[in-house]
Formats: sequence, C-alpha cells, structure tokens
Amino acid sequence: MRIQTFLRLLRSLIEPALEPRSPEAYARRGMARFNDGDDERAIADFKVSIRMNPSFAAYHGRGGALLGKCYFEEAIADLTVAIELNPSSAETYYLRCIAYARLRDADNTLADAIVADRLGLRDAEARHEVKALLDAAVSGWSEGEFPHGLREEVKAFLDAAAREKERKD
Repeated sequence: MRIQTFLRLLRSLIEPALEPRSPEAYARRGMARFNDGDDERAIADFKVSIRMNPSFAAYHGRGGALLGKCYFEEAIADLTVAIELNPSSAETYYLRCIAYARLRDADNTLADAIVADRLGLRDAEARHEVKALLDAAVSGWSEGEFPHGLREEVKAFLDAAAREKERKD
C-alpha cells in the first residue's frame, strides 16, 4: 500500500513537468502538496491550474490550502466559486463553514454547517467540528435573536450528532 501511495505522489510531482499545459496535472500536484502539508506550493499549483482552466477541484483545493494558511477571506472566495461549480459538495460547504467560523460570522457558519449536513457530510471528525461550531454559535443567541428561524433545524442537527456519538461510545 505504501508503494502505491509513493508512486502516486511521485507521479503527481513530475506530471506537470511532463505535461506543462495540463491544468489537471497542476491540480493533482497541488492536491498532493496540500495533503503533504505544503500549502504555499499547493496554492501556487492551484493558481496555475485555475489560470489554465478554472475547475471545481482547483478552486476547492486552493480554498482548502488558503484556509490552512489562515487566509480566511480568500479561502471563502475560492470555496464560493467551487460551490458555484459543484453545489453538491458537502466537504466544500464544510470548509467554507470553518472559514466563516474563524471570522466569527455566525450566520454564514450556521448556514453552511446545515447545508454540509444536509448534503451528507460523512467524515465523523468534520461532523464533530461542525457540531462544536453550532453549539458555540447557538450559545451566543437568545430565542429572539436566532437567525432565519433555524432553531429547529440546528436542534435536530445537534440531536443527531449526539445520537451518533452515543452509538460510537
């Protein structure tokens, strides 16, 4: 298994040199660098890919890398474009939710958390983080201040997350 991972990484690193006009090659290398924690170089590769051919994968990847570098507004901009290109990506809504939360934008954090959940955010750690963000957001609002009349939806989300945690324990 490690050999396959190594070969995929190696291919993603040399592919842009072999295919310098391939935006997909730059996006794949950007994702490999992002997964390896090299956000700066990942951002550069995604930038080249976007310049050549704007795609969901490139905007999503660069948005995640920008989020990792704490460039929250820029991450939100890229993730918003990614959502326009693929509105059914729960992970993209989740990433944008995190960026909004870091900017203390409770309304948008809440809205994206609910959409991510509705779209079927599968990662248990991500669901736990969304729950924690929602708990923090809800604790700051009184009954009359709760935005957009979403109290019931948030309560249902939090209850489902609690049931999921109980099943695991």
